[in-house]
Amino acid sequence: MESNIFNQNRISGGLGYQIKENFKLELNYLSRILQHAEPDPITSKAIFDQDTGFRLNISYDFDFSAPK
Repeated sequence: MESNIFNQNRISGGLGYQIKENFKLELNYLSRILQHAEPDPITSKAIFDQDTGFRLNISYDFDFSAPK
């Protein structure tokens, strides 16, 4: 029976752009490899999941302060 070498491994990177003082856009890429704690019950081999994806963040800061 194989042992659990690692639980998860991740790599991530992103870029952002500030359009205005209160408005930002960010794009991030994430790749993750996950090893299940238990091996496959039939073959007794380790089970790995690989997830990849992009995330788009939009940030807008509203100003609720009283007008000056």
